[in-house]
Formats: sequence, C-alpha cells, structure tokens
Amino acid sequence: MLQGVLQVWRDHRYLLYKLTYTSLTIQFKKSFLGATWLFVQPIITVFAWVLLHGAGLFDPGTTGVPYPAYVLISTTIWSLFVSLYQLTSHMLVGNAQVLLQHQFPREVYILEKMAVAIFNFLIPLVLSLIVLLAYGVSFSWTIILFPIALLPLILFGSAVGIIFALLKAITSDLNNFFDKAIVLVMYITPVVYANDPGSELLQSIIRWNPITYLLSFPRDLLTQGSFFQPVTFAWVSGATVLFFVLTLRYFRYAQPKVMERMVA
Repeated sequence: MLQGVLQVWRDHRYLLYKLTYTSLTIQFKKSFLGATWLFVQPIITVFAWVLLHGAGLFDPGTTGVPYPAYVLISTTIWSLFVSLYQLTSHMLVGNAQVLLQHQFPREVYILEKMAVAIFNFLIPLVLSLIVLLAYGVSFSWTIILFPIALLPLILFGSAVGIIFALLKAITSDLNNFFDKAIVLVMYITPVVYANDPGSELLQSIIRWNPITYLLSFPRDLLTQGSFFQPVTFAWVSGATVLFFVLTLRYFRYAQPKVMERMVA
C-alpha cells in the first residue's frame, strides 16, 4: 500500500506540485501578513502560556529546557498534527464535482495536503530553532533523526483526517464538533506541560494517549538529545503505520460511494 502511494507520487509529481502550489497561493492570497502569520501565531500562543506560567497560575512541571522554548517547539509540532487533520479532513467537502469529473488517483489529494501541512510547519520550526539557540539549548547528533521521528505523527494526523473526511462528507453536522474536539485533545497531550504533571488522572490519560509518544519522542530528540520511551514509541509507530495503511485502503473503497452521495 505504501509502495502504491510512492508510485502515485512518481507518476503524478507535476499534478501534485500544481495542487500544492495552488493551495499555498490561495492560503495567503487574502492575508495581509501572508506567510508571516505562520511566525506570529505560535508567538501569540507561547505568550499566553508563558504569561499564565509567570503569574503562577499554571505549573507545567519539569520541562528540561526553558519554558518559553519548550512551549514553542511543542506547539509547533502539535500544529503539524492539527494542520494534517484539518487539511485532510476537508479534502472531500467542496471538491466532489472535481473528483467525479477528473480521473486521477485520490492519493494525490492526500499527498498534497501532507505537503501543504509540512510547508506550514517548516516556517515556525525555523523560529523554534532560533529561540532554542537563544536560550542556550545545544543540539546533539540526534537532531538528524528529528525528521524521521516526525513521520509517524504525519501518518497518524493524515489517517485521522482521512477518516473524518469521509464522515464529514456524509453529514455536515460533524464538521464543527470534530474540529473543536481535536483542539481539546491538546489538553490531554503534554504540549504545554511536561510528561509527568501532578494530577494522577492526567498522567494516566497521557500514558494511554498515542500522540504523547508521537510528539514527545521527536521533541526530546531535538531539545535534549534523548530518546523518550523508545520501545513504546516503536510500538505506537508500528501501529500508526498499520492504521494509515488500513485507512488508506478503506478510503479507496469508500470514497467513490461517498462522492456519489454528496452530489446526489
């Protein structure tokens, strides 16, 4: 199945490039700040959490690096997951006519959404690296593993988005609910606090949350040069790859029927 996706990329590279370029152009066309917004948004988010922390209203626990840098890199990685979900989950709504009239592998759309999400991730990532350096965080050789460590998170975010894309195409009532619910997941994931918060209930939820390992492992590789629970991360990553493959297979089967129902 993954080999089939690679084959789609090789055979339809030009179409993928054009779709990605068009999406990025439209994304910033009506924005005064343009791509600069990708810098501004994480700074605003970090400022809010640092303000709460400084006021003594929020205890994030032991983060290993200065808290502003920790929040910035954590929210940057988290935004990659959210972006993958949002872009992929909306790929069918509004595109039914195009998908029915033009015959090309639907995986091209999925790859295009991945490309856009990764591009949007790279800009705040550069900002995060600058901030880490400014706070005196030194990078070790493990930084070269950071892109590889992100792959399971990319596959998981895309797979979740694919499932919700099919559901949203069937009933529009689910759109707002799922979009808001995915944001709430951040509060049960160690994004703005450490992996060992004071609440035992929250610790238990974090332990069973697969995104905990998909986010914490690459973050610790980058910020501390350490491997966060590598065995668990390997198991979760393997399950993520299987989840993505099964989701993609189901998408191939269900997408034509969903499209017919949308235009009926």
